[in-house]
Amino acid sequence: MYMWHEGMASHAPDEIWSCILKFMQMKRAEGVENFIGFSDSCGGQNRNFKMAVLGSYSVSSGAASFEQRFMKSGHSFLPNDAEVTAKGRQEIFVPEDWMQLVR
Repeated sequence: MYMWHEGMASHAPDEIWSCILKFMQMKRAEGVENFIGFSDSCGGQNRNFKMAVLGSYSVSSGAASFEQRFMKSGHSFLPNDAEVTAKGRQEIFVPEDWMQLVR
């Protein structure tokens, strides 16, 4: 999980690409060779040319495969999309509170 507040960086393709690349490099060092990315319909973050370049770069730099899968807009639901209610309510005042909640 990579988290930052918008005072540090945006959530544009460059930032998302950098996080995914860092994760893939870490996993490659552990011996993982095949990657599958699941993306929603957010063109600004993960449905764009830069993600295609990431896949191409990852394969050319040593990964055996990189597959990008796109979820159908409006027909998917992930548990992390729901508000956190099961664990009780926690007041959020600073970014670190979000990080603690996610942990």
